[in-house]
Order: sequence, then structure tokens, then C-alpha cells
Amino acid sequence: MKVHLHYRVTAAPWGGTNSFARALAGDLKDRGVALTPRRAAADVFLINGPYRAPGRPVDTAMIGSLKESGRPWRWAARLLGPAARRPRLVLRLDGLRADYAGTPSATDGVQLELARLADHVVFQSRYSRDVFAKAGFSSPAHSVIPNGVDGNVFHPGARQPWDGRRPLRLLASSWSENPAKGHAAVAAFAALPGVELRFVGRWPAGLERGTVRVEPPMAHAALAGAYRWADAFLFPARREACPNAALEAMASGLPLLYHAEGGTAEVAAPYGVELSSDPAADLARLKNEYGALFERVRKDRVRFTISRAGGDYLTLFKGLCADR
Repeated sequence: MKVHLHYRVTAAPWGGTNSFARALAGDLKDRGVALTPRRAAADVFLINGPYRAPGRPVDTAMIGSLKESGRPWRWAARLLGPAARRPRLVLRLDGLRADYAGTPSATDGVQLELARLADHVVFQSRYSRDVFAKAGFSSPAHSVIPNGVDGNVFHPGARQPWDGRRPLRLLASSWSENPAKGHAAVAAFAALPGVELRFVGRWPAGLERGTVRVEPPMAHAALAGAYRWADAFLFPARREACPNAALEAMASGLPLLYHAEGGTAEVAAPYGVELSSDPAADLARLKNEYGALFERVRKDRVRFTISRAGGDYLTLFKGLCADR
């Protein structure tokens, strides 16, 4: 099978879309799947959201031509005629900016147009599927496959459970400065006694950080080390489709403090404490349930990794190719 992953990854930190594409490409290669740069020659053409590289939107006209003729450009179809067959177009959708950021974006329209063109749409969560349904998506050709992260990078190492003899180490991270990411909640937890808190990513200008130890975005290897430093992961972001950061933390053996508004609870509910309006009470509950959560997240670790997600994608690809 030949798969064209329509996303050029970067080794630099660049959000969950880039991280997932890197992990999936590696997993598919390990499974013997040929990743081809030739778009028309692929059996499956995987569109990784509205971007074809960090900051570069997908050309919907090219996708439309590929669907109509099997050739990526209409001039080529006019010159050479339709291809003997075309790739199956699979679209992996994230979320709509109008939902998770509160302001519409041109990429929202791109995603909805791509959903109209795709042969099959993959949502990262039921929550994301429902958001797109409210925006007009109605195709029955879709499935829900939660994300997965590189388990060779994000792993517990020799981690031991927190024993209560020192401050609880909390890690938080965000690639975005969007207020919905919950930076204010991070500062509130850092102010609690018995907590040591690190934040990796972008901190909004003008927001007091208090005792938060803020560090710039990190490459995967360094970020994995930060996860292994921590005892638990604080993820107060709202309206996330299926956050890679939470999955990285759980693959690293960390229980979570998480916000339930969005798709996070679909992957994190058994492994953490849902945030309320009372940080002190949430922290107390985490400490009280820590041992059981630690054991559960370690036991179910494979659920958070690309080995599970990559297998689900490959099963989908094989089914689509068999049904030609």
C-alpha cells in the first residue's frame, strides 16, 4: 500500500498537527507502508487538517481536481485525460477555530470544504464530530480515531509514584496563547502550597505568572524529559478536540488535572481529576486519588500511543482500498 501524507513536518516545535504527522509517518513506515511524495500515485491520500505544512494551508482546488480526475491539477487532466484510478481521499479533522478560540478563521471554511471533497473523514473525538455537525458536516463516511503519540519518546522511564514527602510537581504546556488554554488556571495552581509548577510554551503578555516557572517551547526530546520530571500534568484547556499534550503526558505515566469541556474527557476521564472552580479542592482530590490514577495510567499506556492510533488508521486505509 502506498500512502501520501499531505503534510510536510518540521522538527521544530509546531503544535499537535505537526507532532501527530511525525508520529504517524514513523508508525506507518514501521508497519511496512510506503509513504510516497507522488500524490496521484498513492492508494490513500491523507489530508492532515487544513494545513499541508506549518502555516501553509491546503490548496482545495488541487484536492478537488484530484477527486474529479485523479490528477492534482486540472490542466493535467485536460492534457492527459482522467487517471485510470485516483487515491482514496482521507481527511483528518481537528477542530473549528470558531469553537475552540471563539473567533472564526479562514481555515474553518477550508476544513468544511475539504470535508465535502473527502471520501472519508476522521475525527479525533466525538466532541469534534459534533462541532462539525453543528457547522454543517453531514457525510456518513466518517469515523472517530483518537490521536496517539510516539511512545518511544514519551514514556515513563524509571518513574516512581509521588509519595507525598515533597511538593507535588505539576507540568503544564501550551503552544498557543489563546485564553481558552487556561493560563490563568495554571497561575492559580502555582500559588497553592505544596506545589512546584513548570509551564512549557507561550505565556500571554500581560498575564501575571506568579510563581509559575515559564520555559520556552521545547523539541520533543527535551519535552519528554519535562514530563518525566513531573508527578502529574495540568491541562486546563477548554474545547480541545483531542489534545496531544494530554496524550504525551499520559504516555509518560502522568495522571491529569483536566478541563472536561471538549474532547479531553473522552481520553482522560479514567486517568485524572476533572477541574472545578476550586483549585485547592481539585489538588486535594488528585493527591488523595494519586496512587490509583498512577497505576491505571501506567496499565493502559498503549491507548495513548501511536501504535494504537496507527493501527486504527491502517485498518481504515485497508478497508477503503478494498472497497474500490
